[in-house]
Amino acid sequence: MMRVLAEIGTDVSMILSRAALVVGSTAMTIFVLGCSDDVEVPPAKEESVPAVTNIAVFGKAPASIGGFASVVSLEPKGTAEFAPPTDRAWVGQYGTEFSPAVLVARVGQVVEFSNDEDVVHNVHAIHGGGSGDTAFNVTTFKGIPYLHTFESAGVYRLSCGIHPAMLSFVVITPSPYSVLADDSGDFRLDDVPPGVYELVVWNADLRAPVRRSVEIGEAETDLGSVGG
Repeated sequence: MMRVLAEIGTDVSMILSRAALVVGSTAMTIFVLGCSDDVEVPPAKEESVPAVTNIAVFGKAPASIGGFASVVSLEPKGTAEFAPPTDRAWVGQYGTEFSPAVLVARVGQVVEFSNDEDVVHNVHAIHGGGSGDTAFNVTTFKGIPYLHTFESAGVYRLSCGIHPAMLSFVVITPSPYSVLADDSGDFRLDDVPPGVYELVVWNADLRAPVRRSVEIGEAETDLGSVGG
């Protein structure tokens, strides 16, 4: 009997010593007496939040007129501002023609005007599609590009005072969601966040860009016929 009590006392002392060590440590282990398996607490499950994916917007603008394609823009309503691209946009002069016939660039983006032939040219840019103020009027020589930063959105008509048949347009937009339609008027904008926008459609046959409010949801959006 005395031997049994001594063994019980020893076991109790060991348990108390082990408990003291566990409490005094920074890590805490739970033991269940009388059970050979440890009790594991399953980790809490994290709730998954579905991500909003930017979607595609498409439709049909007026077809090209005289080789000048339509431009479609979605301008977010509110106070959204976008930094201009760091790369230059470009307009060339070759074969007594401007290229491209229609350039889409951003407010604050640098546009390079390059004379690429051994003929002296001129670039006369008029704001408002030809009815507004002169933005600049410069003579261009081969190998000496002229750089200009458009600080105001709108349409600029380009002409050459030396060769009156030369004509081009620069459409300056504040929005990165802008695209040049194809010759038939079909257009597509990818990676557009859901929200409310002002749809802006320009065509050389329009006196002024056509504007209307549109809401883009969380699925591909067909705007149908626009700007007609």
